Amino acid sequence: MIGGASLGLILADRAGMLAGASSPPTMAPLTSATSLLPETGPLGVLTAAALPPVVIPIEFGPSPGRAAAVQEPAPLPPIPEKPVQGAAIPKADLPKSDLAKPAQPKPAALPVPKAPPQPEASAPAEAILISVADRKLRVLLADGSSRSFPIAVGRSRDLIPIGTTEILRKRRNPTWVPTPEMRRRDPKLPVSVPPGPRNPMGLYALDLGWTYYRIHGTNEPQSIGRAASSGCFRMLPKDIEAVFKLVDVGTKVTVIEGRLPKLPDPTPPPVPETKAL
Repeated sequence: MIGGASLGLILADRAGMLAGASSPPTMAPLTSATSLLPETGPLGVLTAAALPPVVIPIEFGPSPGRAAAVQEPAPLPPIPEKPVQGAAIPKADLPKSDLAKPAQPKPAALPVPKAPPQPEASAPAEAILISVADRKLRVLLADGSSRSFPIAVGRSRDLIPIGTTEILRKRRNPTWVPTPEMRRRDPKLPVSVPPGPRNPMGLYALDLGWTYYRIHGTNEPQSIGRAASSGCFRMLPKDIEAVFKLVDVGTKVTVIEGRLPKLPDPTPPPVPETKAL
């Protein structure tokens, strides 16, 4: 290779020759360096063939492995445009939680109905005891307690059954049917009387195992406590309703001529006061 200054002198000399010099100027004798000059084409212009190849050291060039490893960066997400103040925003761009929901009317509070009054709790009846002498009916309850009610009994002892039977049927608003014996004594009696104020059995009836005998209400409350019936046991309307709720079909019923047994006093006798000596 030759220096840059020597190459410039050579090119200037050749350009002067082309400018019109009649004879080439006297050139300096060639040195060993001039033999390294590339060939020139016509007009003294360097040709591509005359240029020596330029070798670039590999450490200054791109690395084939590095070029393959380099990847293009992922595209950045588009920046959303800032909405203009006052412009309407479509509903699709808003989250669901931000969408205006129509106000739901609150249901009106309904009044809480009051529970109907419950009847007084009482133990079921285990048996019924009727005293002709006392003209009372006593219901013996399962918890050992009892309840007594006044009744009306038959007009004569031959009309009153004595002994033990049971309740065969319970009837509300019963129809009264006179017995054949009653129809013989009074042929004017109707064949039957439907429920109502004229029914002599009232609103409730307990049919006993003895034919034609019952424990029932009455439309003649003034007869209670007397010997006034044809053999059945009459009760006041409120009393027969209470007994109707206490007893079940199959409850034993005993009728005695004497008085009801005396019940023990539920309250203990007072303890006598003692004085210290």
